[in-house]
Amino acid sequence: MKLIALFLVVLVGCSSTPPAPSKPAPVANNEQTYPNQKLVVDSEVSEMSRQDIISAIHECQENDLRPIPVKSKKRVEGRITDAIINVICGPQKAK
Repeated sequence: MKLIALFLVVLVGCSSTPPAPSKPAPVANNEQTYPNQKLVVDSEVSEMSRQDIISAIHECQENDLRPIPVKSKKRVEGRITDAIINVICGPQKAK
């Protein structure tokens, strides 16, 4: 008898747990999930010139930092190629 009562208490306790939160609905094209961020389309991003890239790399190396190119994709005559849009300086790799 005690075993049945204990089983019923456990069963009632388990059934009173709240359901899992629902997943958010898909975001429409005009809505933003993060209000402080904006998706920039590749056509709005300007590619760095060759001389700008070289200058940025030398600036990083002069300060004993590692240049990290930030790339994007662009379409040139029907083919997709990489385009460097920024160069950031990061710490040197561990030796």
